[in-house]
Amino acid sequence: MNRHTPRYGCVVTAVLLFILPCASALDDQQAFRNLCEEARERSDIKAKGMPGFVLRGDVRISVKNDAATNGKYLFVWTPESRWKEEVVFPGYKRTRIGDGTQFWQVRSPEGENPAVEELDQLFRRSRTPKNRENDTLRKIELKHPLGTKPECIKVSAHPPFGFVYCFDPKTHDMTELYTGHDTKDISWKVDWQEHSGFHDWGTKRIPLLLRGYNGDRVAVEARFEEIKLLPQLPSDFFDRPNGATTWADCTTGGIWNLKDRVQPEYPHSARVQRRQGTVVLSAIIEEDGRLSNLKTVHTAGPELDQSALSAVSHWRYERSASCVESKGRTETFIDVVYSLNQ
Repeated sequence: MNRHTPRYGCVVTAVLLFILPCASALDDQQAFRNLCEEARERSDIKAKGMPGFVLRGDVRISVKNDAATNGKYLFVWTPESRWKEEVVFPGYKRTRIGDGTQFWQVRSPEGENPAVEELDQLFRRSRTPKNRENDTLRKIELKHPLGTKPECIKVSAHPPFGFVYCFDPKTHDMTELYTGHDTKDISWKVDWQEHSGFHDWGTKRIPLLLRGYNGDRVAVEARFEEIKLLPQLPSDFFDRPNGATTWADCTTGGIWNLKDRVQPEYPHSARVQRRQGTVVLSAIIEEDGRLSNLKTVHTAGPELDQSALSAVSHWRYERSASCVESKGRTETFIDVVYSLNQ
């Protein structure tokens, strides 16, 4: 089930921080793939044959220079892939109900809060993604901010950065994830996330504490109660809410692949004046793969904003092979990074 917003980054130039290549040139690709797949399979509490469950918890968003905002989270899942999710903060409430091919959403206010989107990303990335055949994996060493020494693997699935996944050397649980993006200038953005408090659920294990960091500051957090077996639910529990909008859902992975990308131009005057930064855009991927409702939610200045909007408006998507039966549109946030680093 892909119930969370996908994100696609477009990068002009960038440098992955805090990562030093391992000296060995004889990395065992298959061993790294096995490690990632082991962590992925063991964390899949929605796998075939697993019992239905209820997951409740407290969530928190901390925007720089503002007091933290506390909220509540609920997720209910059945073995038939029916699910319900509720996220509630002061002044914000969102309910989603899905069936594996689409979901229905009621949200107030109507537009998505970017900080809540980062919370969605925290949930979505708490499980190691499935590696593709053409991905290159290599072991790396980190200048680790917490002083620990996990086993870390860089995956080239998201060039030029590459995501970095770190595993506990004893349990092989995925304990950290690094995006490679340096977005400390965007206070609600998550650069890396930490998973802890692992709990056994049948043959699976899940982290009950998730933290997303912006540099060394916790930007979003989810602290779950113990996962519980699904109780008897009211007959109308999964009924479509009044006034709900319909969106695409998929049980097997990401719904969209970027088919046609127009690379943004770095404006000459911005280069000369050494202006750089990240433009964050929000949009809707329509059923035909075109973008609508394209808006700037974080500015890097008028010239860079316009360059990003002009290029991204021409992007086109296509449904992934594993999600061709999904129906409906998808909300997305798009990062366009302008950097003078070589």
